[in-house]
Amino acid sequence: MLDITLYPNSAEGEVNEVKGYIKDALTGEGIPDAKINVKEGGYWRDKIEDIVFEEGDIIQTVKTDLDGKYSLELPSGYYTIEIVKDGYITSYMEIVSVPYIGVQSIAISPELNSDEYRIVLTWGERPWDLDSHLYVTKQGEELFHVCYWNMTHYEDGEIVAQLDIDDTWSEGPETVTVAVDKELKYQYYVQDYTNGGNLSSMELSLSGANVQVYNGERLIKSYNVPMNEKGTRWNVFEIMDGKIVDSNVIS
Repeated sequence: MLDITLYPNSAEGEVNEVKGYIKDALTGEGIPDAKINVKEGGYWRDKIEDIVFEEGDIIQTVKTDLDGKYSLELPSGYYTIEIVKDGYITSYMEIVSVPYIGVQSIAISPELNSDEYRIVLTWGERPWDLDSHLYVTKQGEELFHVCYWNMTHYEDGEIVAQLDIDDTWSEGPETVTVAVDKELKYQYYVQDYTNGGNLSSMELSLSGANVQVYNGERLIKSYNVPMNEKGTRWNVFEIMDGKIVDSNVIS
């Protein structure tokens, strides 16, 4: 059920327009003709494996237009959408139906190799620029750091980690693809570049930022930025011994 205290302009049962874009995580372009299934209720974002869409659960189905835009008419409340498109990994996003919520967009990933991970950051209209950082170490020693000022890392002439898109004008996606070595430690965090060193800023916390993690042919993790906290750095997760360890804190 919708928490009215979070959205004082909403009313139980009121029908609102929910809209946004389904984008390609590698290009940032809208994806046409993607199917969106809707069911009532949100989900715990780190429990992707528990999401089940059965035919009886689906209350509405739409497809994106030529620009990748979708539009839904939904009573006030929380919902989960399933995005299905040939050649892409089936993805999920929690949406909320309230007045004046703005666009709610997601970027979905083409399929990957079994050792590849793709990390996709999206957010709202503010702040303008959130930055993805992948910091890689071995036994405490820095090996490389992929971000906007070092977008590609090579080993033996092969790309092993890359910032595919650096978005500086709101919403994203900002996408990192990496081939994971189980002997290395990978730390992924998001920096609020717009607000720099303003440690009292809450714009990152209020940005609606979401991070999706893909591996092989599956969406394996989804994180929502913690709300109502001060700070400009969001420590999202680590990969150690080939396994994801949640952090999900703002500092």
